[in-house]
Amino acid sequence: MAAGIVGFDLMGRAIALSSVIFVGALALYQTAGFALLILSSLIGGLALVLSRGFAPSLIVSTQQAPLAALLPAFAIVASSTASAQAGFATAIALLGLTTVLTGITLWVLARFNLGRIVRFLPYPVSAGFLAATGALMCHVAVINALSSPDSPQIILIATVLATAALFLGHMLWAERGLVAALVLVLVAVHLLPLPADLRAIVIPTASLPQIGDSVAQLLALPMILPDVDAGVLVVALPNVLVAVMIALLAHYLNVGAIQFDTGIDLADGRTAQITGVANLAVGGIGGAFVCPSPISTTTARSLRGSHRALPFLLAALLLGAVFLAPVVLAVVPPFVSGGLLIFLGGRVLWQWLIIPKRSLPPPEWLLSVLIVAVSLMFGILPAVSLGGVLASLLFVVTYCQLPVVRRESTLAARRSTIDRSEIEAKILDEQADRVVTLQLEGFLFFGTVDQVSSRLAALCDKGAVARSVILDCERLQGADAATIAALEKAGGRAAERGHRIIVAAGPANLQRTLASKGMLAGLALAADVETALADAEQHLLDCLRPETIGAKQVLRHLIPQALLEPILAHLEDVEIAPGDFLIRAGDVASDVFILDQGSLGIYVTRPSGPPLLLRIVRPGAIVGEMATYLGGPRTADVRAETKVRALVMTASKLDQLRQTRPDIHAAWHAVMARAMAEKLQRTTRAMADRA
Repeated sequence: MAAGIVGFDLMGRAIALSSVIFVGALALYQTAGFALLILSSLIGGLALVLSRGFAPSLIVSTQQAPLAALLPAFAIVASSTASAQAGFATAIALLGLTTVLTGITLWVLARFNLGRIVRFLPYPVSAGFLAATGALMCHVAVINALSSPDSPQIILIATVLATAALFLGHMLWAERGLVAALVLVLVAVHLLPLPADLRAIVIPTASLPQIGDSVAQLLALPMILPDVDAGVLVVALPNVLVAVMIALLAHYLNVGAIQFDTGIDLADGRTAQITGVANLAVGGIGGAFVCPSPISTTTARSLRGSHRALPFLLAALLLGAVFLAPVVLAVVPPFVSGGLLIFLGGRVLWQWLIIPKRSLPPPEWLLSVLIVAVSLMFGILPAVSLGGVLASLLFVVTYCQLPVVRRESTLAARRSTIDRSEIEAKILDEQADRVVTLQLEGFLFFGTVDQVSSRLAALCDKGAVARSVILDCERLQGADAATIAALEKAGGRAAERGHRIIVAAGPANLQRTLASKGMLAGLALAADVETALADAEQHLLDCLRPETIGAKQVLRHLIPQALLEPILAHLEDVEIAPGDFLIRAGDVASDVFILDQGSLGIYVTRPSGPPLLLRIVRPGAIVGEMATYLGGPRTADVRAETKVRALVMTASKLDQLRQTRPDIHAAWHAVMARAMAEKLQRTTRAMADRA
């Protein structure tokens, strides 16, 4: 049953489309055109069936949207070619060229994983293009009815009635109802006792074209290819390119709809690649573009058409229609073909113009309406041109509204990994708002850079305290020339008011362009955010506390004066040269160090590559207390980055204090506990900032 319903649905589409493609001088070849459209669906369906991994209920069909875009070109073919045979050859060449170009494009997009480019077209514009093709099909059907040589009003009324019957059947019972309504209309037309004059109008037997053997006409195609009018193809090339674009949109939107409606898992790349190859084969015989159909696939699944035999039964039915094309077209009057065309166009309009109204904002939906209106008044090419302009405007407006400042933080939330003395840490805590980090994301261009410029202007206002503002550009995807100019301007304004702007990391073109300009007032570059934070912190400390802080100053800050001298008496001096190790990973932990001069680097060994620098230790910081209190081995190497002088509390000295001066021993442990708590707090803060 599923094969029968889907097959009749595909034949109905082919009847409707062939009735508007092969008109005028081409009417003699309408049966061959119908057979060719059926063959297109047959070949496309078998291509997917013979490719492993696709569900049997995945139905491939000829797509009316690209053909609607080609209708003006077919009209040129019918009116300007030298003979009916030349017109037929040119029409087939036009179809084949469009299908082959679409197949190649689909294959390339899939091969190089570029399918997402198609999806960059804003949805209102994509929907407007597809809805415009539906509107054009309805328009052509009405024009054809009104152009009937005998009683156009009666033909139009009959077409409207046929359309109403098809819509009613579809509303009551989906695709099954559509097929049933079509059969009932045909039975009524041929069996009801209509008046002779009315029957002659609605079933114009006398004016039917001399229908030839469709298969013979198709087999004769290679012999009439020299009759193709190349000039007409050149004139029709813009319509061909538009049809290719609309075909690509139809494919990707159809695949998405199938996955959403049916749950069938379709790999975008593989589906596009196989569909592209199938269209190369279809285009090779002059067929029309085919791709997976969400409507037919949903119908097949609703009829439990999941048996492996379904595609082969459907192929057999379609192959029979190819041979019986003259009979099929003979029983379908022109007004029924017109009704089918209006139904197909109306369904496209409903899907891409009416349904989106529920979810799209009114301004965006009106853009789709505007594209449809332009296509009806001026044609599909002006509509596509308008769509391109609207797509660009929507892209700019949408991107301008996206926030590029992802997060703003001060030193209270984001700080470098440098271990500092408690004195310096306290200064940084108290003056945290003087170093601000703006984490940027997305793309900075003339439409979005104003968000950054306005925030920089507010932070570097005349009345604000001197600040370092770090622009964290690690998540930034790109920046244009307007961004460079805006940063230069912001840097100059910041320098005038005593502020600094540090650009950290970011796109290569941003760093390269700023670096090529040399030293810019108020603007500095940093390789990464860690370097920028360390620079900003040190600049702040140098401004507020220019004297050097050492181990003894830190101990005076932490330990009561009465206990300080006894503790200093138990501390030993140690000096190491640059590159030497103060601590080695794996050693037994026993000693605690307080850095007095120089700087240390804490490193961990990696399975491959050089050791990884975890953090830098500055004078006044405590080193080695964690492993000592945990009672385990050292977990990292501590190496001198410069000449280092440190004070060390050995295990033996600490044990001596425990026995002789328990009060000093307790004071020492309090200092260590405070240092470990501060490190834990800093680690927690850093993890929260990176969440």
